[in-house]
Order: sequence, then C-alpha cells, then structure tokens
Amino acid sequence: MKLTIDLKFAFISAISFFIAWAIITEKADQYITFAGELNALACFLMTAVMGCMTAIGAVDKIEFKK
Repeated sequence: MKLTIDLKFAFISAISFFIAWAIITEKADQYITFAGELNALACFLMTAVMGCMTAIGAVDKIEFKK
C-alpha cells in the first residue's frame, strides 16, 4: 500500500489543530478576546472541524499493490 500526502492540506490541518488547541487551553485569550463562552466554543468547533476535513483532504492517493 502506498499513501501519498498533500503537504498543503497537511500544513493547513496542523495550523487548524494548533488554533483549536490554543482556544481550548485558553492560551488564545492572551491575544484575542471572545464575546462569550459560546463564541469560544463555536470558534473551537470550526477550527477542529476544519482540521479534520483538511486532514482527510491531505490523503491524496492510496494505491494497493496486488
């Protein structure tokens, strides 16, 4: 099995997961101010979903050898 990774999507995925981690551990509060807890939760969910979707999109091609 050969797995090909698209580095553009993998880089975007890593950045998205880093931002989600910074929001959930409250390290992002040093740089930005959220309007409320629901706003922070929505931003976390958006970045986490974007990280998951771009991680799936980073897998470019899977070839199975017989």
